[in-house]
Amino acid sequence: PPYPCYVESIRFDATDLALDEVDSWLFRVVPFAFQSRIVTGGWTQADKLTALCVRSWLLPGHGIALMWKPTTDDVTPSGGSRPS
Repeated sequence: PPYPCYVESIRFDATDLALDEVDSWLFRVVPFAFQSRIVTGGWTQADKLTALCVRSWLLPGHGIALMWKPTTDDVTPSGGSRPS
């Protein structure tokens, strides 16, 4: 996009995300390098991700990271068990 650009909101839709034979994922949204009123919570299910109210100017290097992990900690992304 052209910079600077004003962003009102950002929405992620991860409801159909299927990776590495794991069906259930938790997500976390983490903004970086810009001032905003975004309040990030902990890990949440895909259907609970809501639109983020950004209302800020974005410059190169600004962004929002969408992180994910399996719902259960005893499963690795390859489908194996984690060592104890």
